[in-house]
Amino acid sequence: MWRKPQVWLGVLVSLVALFLAFRGIEWSRVWGALADAQYIWLIPSALCLIVAIWIRGERWRWLFGERRERLPRSRYFKATAIGYLITNTFPLRLGEVARLFFIARDKQQTYGLATSTIVVEHVLDVLVVLGILIFIVLTGGLPLPEWAQQGAAISGVLFGGALIVILIMVWQRGLVLRLAERVLSKIPRLNSRKWVEVIGHMLDGFAVLRPGLSLVMVLFWSVAGWLASAVTFHLSLMAFIPDAPFTYSLFTTVVTTFVLLLPATPGALGTLQLGIQQSLVVFGVPEAVGLSFAIVFHVMEIIVMDVLGVICLIREAGSWAQAKESLRSVTAQVQPSAGPVGSVSKET
Repeated sequence: MWRKPQVWLGVLVSLVALFLAFRGIEWSRVWGALADAQYIWLIPSALCLIVAIWIRGERWRWLFGERRERLPRSRYFKATAIGYLITNTFPLRLGEVARLFFIARDKQQTYGLATSTIVVEHVLDVLVVLGILIFIVLTGGLPLPEWAQQGAAISGVLFGGALIVILIMVWQRGLVLRLAERVLSKIPRLNSRKWVEVIGHMLDGFAVLRPGLSLVMVLFWSVAGWLASAVTFHLSLMAFIPDAPFTYSLFTTVVTTFVLLLPATPGALGTLQLGIQQSLVVFGVPEAVGLSFAIVFHVMEIIVMDVLGVICLIREAGSWAQAKESLRSVTAQVQPSAGPVGSVSKET
């Protein structure tokens, strides 16, 4: 896993981001901001972060549609928390594979269905934050920087197009399965029937986008989750900038969402600091102050996510020994010799 070129690309991107974030920094202002911060605000921020993770777990539960009741509500929350822990610890966004493993390991949910829910989840996330960005511009009078305008336009086209493709696949399920069977059956030594079944499970996950209660709840929890993330950010920001408007946090939440799509080291070291710092610069916050806040916020976020993830991992596995065995099973999914489960997982 550590020999894969994607890992070292992430390391390179993180190093470049760290260089840009720290370049020309006035260290006296960094130390001053750290010394003057009101760290008591980190407590409600940490609690709100846990709530945000629970909301994401609940949104994921609704993405399974009518099959959501196959597992208890707590399983979706614990799998989500474990995913954050793994993402902060291992490269290659392995947390997504961990989520699939822990939600489908007892066969109550399928890997194909779980994979499709994660695809829909990411598309909806980007579309929701783009909506937040439009709201900020229309109501807050924010003069959007050129780089943000270009990023929003490109992301809107890409993810809006992805949503349209998914909707077409849902509406034309039979045609998609027939085409898949026709194409896959021509590939030698491939169990085409099995892979058509996998595609069918993925289409089942996309079906949540049909009009109905599940779609309404997915959209509700999507918006609630991102607002909870913005509140988490804002409560921490109050420690450094007590009079900061909520617009600061909404905009920074949007920017960091796109920043986290970039390859980076586990935990998004460097890229997150640069994204937060440059987002706050748009509002006139000095780079040194923005950097000091970004460092503190990232440390708090990593600690809360990792502690919560470890607790959920042990509760889900039953013991620390079983938890370590589960981790070995997860990391095996990205090895070259991994079977169909690993292949499906890598699509996320």
